[in-house]
Amino acid sequence: MGTWDQAGEKKKAKERKRMIRFFRKCLFHAGIEKSMANKYLKEMQQTLETANQMRADYLLAKTHLTRAQRKIERLLDYFADWTLSELVKQLQVLAKELQLVSNDCLMQEDDMDFVSSRECFLQMGDEQRLKMPGMRVMLQSELENLNAIFLEALEWEAPDFFAYAYYILHEGNETIKEMENDRRNSLVTEYVNGHFLDEFFGLCERANIQEQVIALMQDTI
Repeated sequence: MGTWDQAGEKKKAKERKRMIRFFRKCLFHAGIEKSMANKYLKEMQQTLETANQMRADYLLAKTHLTRAQRKIERLLDYFADWTLSELVKQLQVLAKELQLVSNDCLMQEDDMDFVSSRECFLQMGDEQRLKMPGMRVMLQSELENLNAIFLEALEWEAPDFFAYAYYILHEGNETIKEMENDRRNSLVTEYVNGHFLDEFFGLCERANIQEQVIALMQDTI
């Protein structure tokens, strides 16, 4: 993250802590048992901090994925026009971008379609290999595969980062990281509602702070 982003994150973290202190006072004043109020607010703070980092990592990976997809399209649009040296330079730039696109909520590192096409592409990007008969045709095919994979990934809906963060803090990531995007999003939302938000929002409603709590969650992540 740049200096501006870091400053913004520090400001958000400070405001988050201030609001959670306020929520604690409101819950106590509403007669909520202190141990229960502290338990829920601690979970809320931990989840928000994790969700915020997850969101930042996701957005960075999506930026690189978008750049890579655009570079691939440009390569394909002018594929027949590139000289060998020009093509190699373009492929080297793309190769660096491809190392930065992985993210559990976007383009997973163990996605076999992605990994296979990326590895084939990297093997073909060598200048000497590209002089071999038929290698350009094979390279074009792998670029088309990568482009299709990336276009599909860019259409996926971003997860509810609060729900995802809460899930992995309590259950880990192994059971859901290979799920289809829609199924995973549905599962983590159901999980956080059933294990945390339904009851927590009930307490917040008693303390008349539910709207403020929701606003903090939405603004933070």
